[in-house]
Amino acid sequence: MQTSQMVIDLTREVLPDVPAQSDGPTVAQVKTYVADQVRRWERVTTDFVASPTIEYSCPPRISKTGGQL
Repeated sequence: MQTSQMVIDLTREVLPDVPAQSDGPTVAQVKTYVADQVRRWERVTTDFVASPTIEYSCPPRISKTGGQL
């Protein structure tokens, strides 16, 4: 019976054929990101509608001496 052996060289790093990355995103990636964020923002802002009949106000401020400011 004959056995076979395989030798694997683990001393060098094998990288896939991927183009070198630059320091930042490409113009196309930035445009896609911005478009996605705009769509997300538009979807969130159209879901909330404030009632025009509700008036929001703060109580008057009182000074330490007891009078209104």
